[in-house]
Amino acid sequence: MPHLSLLTAVLVACVAVSGCGGDGGGEPCDPLAAEIVPLELGTIVGVGRDADGKLYVVDRTASSDELRVLESEGDYLFLRRVAGTGSIHSTGGSEVHILTVESQAVGYSLIVQLDGGEVRMARTMQPDPRLMSVDEAAPEEVLEIVGAEALDALTPRDYVTEVQFEYVARTPSDELLVVVSGGSDVDDYYGSFRLFFGAEGELMERELSDVVRGRDGGSTHLLFDLDGEAADAFFPVMLGAMGAIPQPATLEVDGRTVPLERIDHLGALADARFSCL
Repeated sequence: MPHLSLLTAVLVACVAVSGCGGDGGGEPCDPLAAEIVPLELGTIVGVGRDADGKLYVVDRTASSDELRVLESEGDYLFLRRVAGTGSIHSTGGSEVHILTVESQAVGYSLIVQLDGGEVRMARTMQPDPRLMSVDEAAPEEVLEIVGAEALDALTPRDYVTEVQFEYVARTPSDELLVVVSGGSDVDDYYGSFRLFFGAEGELMERELSDVVRGRDGGSTHLLFDLDGEAADAFFPVMLGAMGAIPQPATLEVDGRTVPLERIDHLGALADARFSCL
């Protein structure tokens, strides 16, 4: 395998000439422009609050018996995509619903237990839970049940209605890799991903061929074309007692690999200029 500095030199050269393989030529753009898509809440099944104050809302619309999940974020409630469901009905009338939820870069399971007029809820990070009731969840996973009036000051939004950052990372030679999702393509979460790569002043959109998320709900491969070469940006996570823990990320280009430094502070993009395909 070539030394990592060789790959770094190749990446720097390609960015410097604005595309070496024909990926350049995009138009200046703002890929982070927000789009507001309104949503009406259905019949509230339950509202749970975690230790950090985040609300998890389960409702059911008049046109469907399927349960939906919304999360609070700032002044809004965002509809989250439910990737799978499971239900248990006892002879005594008790119901347990287990909802596998996709939430930004990390998935989780929401357990909703209905016993007569009582609602109980828990949120677990386990990717394939065997939990059959809220009683089997860890104490820190059990949500505090609150009234629907807690939602009065929040505005519901449909799925991921504004473009948001999925990943921001930097190569050893200071190129940035930025992945955003959302916007108008609300029916295809992974299809809404857009990837930009380049120097801070010239972040060019690259054509994504696939987004592959692991069974842990967080580890993600982003396969794309980098100036004529197959590239794979990998952002793994490890599930622990406190949830998903980000692991060292990498960028592989045509079999050569460099580390990616994850960037949590978006100030690194204050002067970024984007070009879209």
